[in-house]
Amino acid sequence: MRSYRFTFRSDGKKQYSTDHQFKDDLDALDAARLLSEYFSIEIWDGAKLIAHVKKGNEPLNAQDPSSG
Repeated sequence: MRSYRFTFRSDGKKQYSTDHQFKDDLDALDAARLLSEYFSIEIWDGAKLIAHVKKGNEPLNAQDPSSG
């Protein structure tokens, strides 16, 4: 199992973070998709950004701001 940090964002601002254990990146991504009803979620593996799931699991597009 690996440790991942989920950073929950609303209106581009960090609301809170939680740590989770998953087998791999894909399991972490599946969990974030299920949790994205009210917030967008960044999935971090240490200092490495694994993925960004938009609120409601909407598709990302070129107009989306990059995280920072």
